[in-house]
Amino acid sequence: MSMREGQYARAVSEFELARDLKERALPPNHPDIAISLRSLAIAHLEMGEGVQALQAAQKALAIDRAAYGSTSPHLWDPLDVRGEVFEFLHRHVEAEDDLRSSVDMASAFVGADHMWTAYPLTALGKTFLAQGKYREALSVLEKAHQIRERSEPSPDNIAETRFALARARWALNRDRPGALALAIAARDAYRKLPGQEKRIAEIEVWLANRVEP
Repeated sequence: MSMREGQYARAVSEFELARDLKERALPPNHPDIAISLRSLAIAHLEMGEGVQALQAAQKALAIDRAAYGSTSPHLWDPLDVRGEVFEFLHRHVEAEDDLRSSVDMASAFVGADHMWTAYPLTALGKTFLAQGKYREALSVLEKAHQIRERSEPSPDNIAETRFALARARWALNRDRPGALALAIAARDAYRKLPGQEKRIAEIEVWLANRVEP
């Protein structure tokens, strides 16, 4: 609930407590511990705390590997989380490796068109954008956008993909008016949600520096 309300510092404290309680009650390498660690990593990311996020993500992945095996499709989620942390830290090559693996595993686990697969697809697209790989970004973000517009219940996730796709389309001069519309829709969606001030500001700066042709 704290995450949904944009109370990220409180969320960090709550996830740390959940992790500590599970570590006392459960055997080492229990997958439930990894669930709390992944949530903790995401909360640290929202706080801009990349080092702490990476520590939690690395430990979560290690636990899940021990529990499920190194080739299990269950690893799609911990690889997605660590890939997003790597991207935040500008470790693009490592991010791309994790996120490609996550896309493959999610596709094998739940299907290529499942809403879970849109998580690593969107993250991979953003990693491509950060590296200037716009054609690669457009391909995966178009796919993620199709999935999320059809089946994603969370407006913040839809907004994330819309804005990423807007940037890819603009960079490649593909339907720039449509790209602007996507960015505006993303901004307007974030405006209705708590704790999204940074994302709103990012989109507004992007829009301010572009003029519809």
